[in-house]
Formats: sequence, structure tokens, C-alpha cells
Amino acid sequence: MKLYARILGIGEGSEKVKWIIPFVKGKSVLDLGCVDEKEDAFKDDNWLHKNLSKHAEVCIGIDSNEAAINQLSLLGYQIYPGDVQNFDLNRKFDVIVAADILEHLDDLKGFFRCVHNALSDEGLLIITTPNPWFFLRFIRGIIKGDPGCNVNHVTWFCQQTLKELLKRNGFMVGKMTYGSSEALFYKIGRFRQLFFHTSIFCVAQKSAVGKAAA
Repeated sequence: MKLYARILGIGEGSEKVKWIIPFVKGKSVLDLGCVDEKEDAFKDDNWLHKNLSKHAEVCIGIDSNEAAINQLSLLGYQIYPGDVQNFDLNRKFDVIVAADILEHLDDLKGFFRCVHNALSDEGLLIITTPNPWFFLRFIRGIIKGDPGCNVNHVTWFCQQTLKELLKRNGFMVGKMTYGSSEALFYKIGRFRQLFFHTSIFCVAQKSAVGKAAA
């Protein structure tokens, strides 16, 4: 994690978890890319999958980190090894959570096709993704010449491009807002959320057309 992120605690707080939890209570949930980039994320009280498992009726995960999955299985978590761009668990879920993974993916069509097939007709797709307009990115850009992008990211999304991506892949936006993991940014960002929040939060449903991209 970059120095400015460590100082401010970006990505370590509970606010993002608090935003997602009301959508999963008592539901069957599929958590995609659930292990987290940190091998010991499961030790953190704010680890999203831990919190989803506490509140959902059923919570299943998919991740490509088989070593971490083996460790988490010993702790009682039900996580399958796999590629979130190409999976089929042969069941439907009430909620699918894709927290900070879209920006890592090469095959977004494959991802949305699989999600569309795994989501119940009235189900919800929860997405969080970094906000490219976050003010600290501009400050870092001025100082260091780059916005501090995660080396494993391959794309950025703004609200408009994310909405269009969802539309093209058989989904419609139910709710979209700016948010952060840390409470600090809710205090300073109430008037200019576009610049003062670290992430975009989105809830989507299958569109009336009901077809995922081929």
C-alpha cells in the first residue's frame, strides 16, 4: 500500500463493509475475488468476506488463490478455486458481490455473462471500484507524475462508463453513489463526493431485456 494510503487508512476501514451488509442480510450470497490481495486479510475484522458470512444466510466465495483458499477452508469458509471470468456453480444467488475486482479483469464480457447466469431474476449485483477522480490521485500526480494506480489494475471506471458497461451486459443500475472505506472522507466529502471519496459503489439488477452479452 502506498504511503498516503497507509497514512489515511484507505481500504482498511469499515465504511464500505457497512454499506454492503444491508443488501446481503438473510440472502444467499456469492462473493467474487473474496480472498483479498493481502494473504492475512482474514485476520482483519473488516475483511469483507468474513462480514458477509456473518450476515448472509449462505455465503460462498470464488477466488484464484488456491493456497489461501485451502487455509480459509480450515477456518470454515466455503470458497471455491476458480476464475471469476469463467465460472458456473450450477445454482442461483440472491446477491453477487464484486468488490474491487472489475478493475483487475481482462474479460469483462465473460465476467458479466457468468454473473448474469448465477444471479436470480430479482437478484442484486453489488460492485465497488476505485474512483478515478479521488483528490489524492491528483495530488500524487502533481508530485510524482502518476496517480498511484495499483499495478494489478488494467482499467478505470467513472459512473458513466460503469453504467454503460452494465447496460451493454444485461444489467441496469438501481443505485450508484460515491463512497469510501474510511469515515474521514464522509466528513470532508459531503459537498463534492466526486473528488473526496475513494470509490464508486453500485447496486445493479438484470435489465428488462434479461440477456447477458454473448
